[in-house]
Amino acid sequence: MMNPYNCTEPNNAFVGYDRLLQQLQDGFRDGHSFAIIGGRRCGKTSLLRQLEKVLPDADVQPLRFLPRYIDIQGLDKVTIETLFEAVYSQTVRDIETARSGRSVSSQPVASDKPYQGFLSSMDDVKPLLDEKYGGDWVVVLLVDELDAALASLPNDQFFQNMRNLLMTSRFHRHFRLVASGVGNLTDLISSGSSPLNNLRAQYLTILSVKQARKLLSFGFAEGFDDDLEQMLFRMTGRHPYLLQGLLEKLWIDKNHLTKNDLKSSARAFLREHHDFHRWLEAFGDTERAVYKILTETLDRSMDLRDIRGRLAPHLKQKIDNALTTLSYHGVIDDSDPDEPQVSSALFCDWYKENAPIASKAEKGNPSPVQETVRSPATPST
Repeated sequence: MMNPYNCTEPNNAFVGYDRLLQQLQDGFRDGHSFAIIGGRRCGKTSLLRQLEKVLPDADVQPLRFLPRYIDIQGLDKVTIETLFEAVYSQTVRDIETARSGRSVSSQPVASDKPYQGFLSSMDDVKPLLDEKYGGDWVVVLLVDELDAALASLPNDQFFQNMRNLLMTSRFHRHFRLVASGVGNLTDLISSGSSPLNNLRAQYLTILSVKQARKLLSFGFAEGFDDDLEQMLFRMTGRHPYLLQGLLEKLWIDKNHLTKNDLKSSARAFLREHHDFHRWLEAFGDTERAVYKILTETLDRSMDLRDIRGRLAPHLKQKIDNALTTLSYHGVIDDSDPDEPQVSSALFCDWYKENAPIASKAEKGNPSPVQETVRSPATPST
């Protein structure tokens, strides 16, 4: 039997987010578009792929959803022209001309104004879309890592055009957008003059106990005994990537598992995967300060007022955003918003070894944090 776990394959052994998936479908019906914000390896691509799978069968009469997945990092180059080419080619990918049976052109009308060329091409192809799907078709663009385009585009024109397409263009009722990203996407969707402030933010987080047990059941029908399950959930913090990564190791020799087997699997996982460095890069001074405070408490949790009291004055006003960032990276559990706690012991132990021992920012100096890097710690039990 093939190993049911593969932590590097998007949408493998997908669990959870049932409520979020339904909220997204309801939002599409009502004309809304969304930003999915999560840390690296926190399931953004998996969620988009799951939407791609379930939307064609969604019961939202008279609408007919047409999910179209676009990976920004999979494009040869990122320009406003190639982005609208990708949107157009995905929109018309299943359309054939009625007379010849040939596929319509996958390229929009060439123009020195890519968005206007895209709209002109949509005018031409709309009768064919209506013929195939009925007049209430809705293309749901599932754009993975949209904020990665920021580094390649000279300005925010593409994002402004997308906002127009979704909000006020003559095709606005036929398009929705779900864009995934990390911190930079937050800037694109923030209120005010941000180019995609029409997108509604949804944040990913760790799995619930029930969802984690469902993932466990894919390869271990009988589950684990209470002590081993608690240890597994404590080490991974029920982070979907970490949980599936350890289960992938454990499944290889799954008979008579012990706590030592779990520790060995964790060490093997840490040797093979180096994502924690990338997670740390996404944390600013406030995130590091808040997380450090939590790691230093006896039970790795603290009342929010006490955390605020221990922060340097210039960091206090940023605590809410910092907690949101730590949560969507899956390194804290904020199911009780008044008392956040460390989730994954694996990341916590690694952080204590690799993050700055004495951050200047935590002492009231806003200069950048200096880091020391050490070897991975032995996984905590």
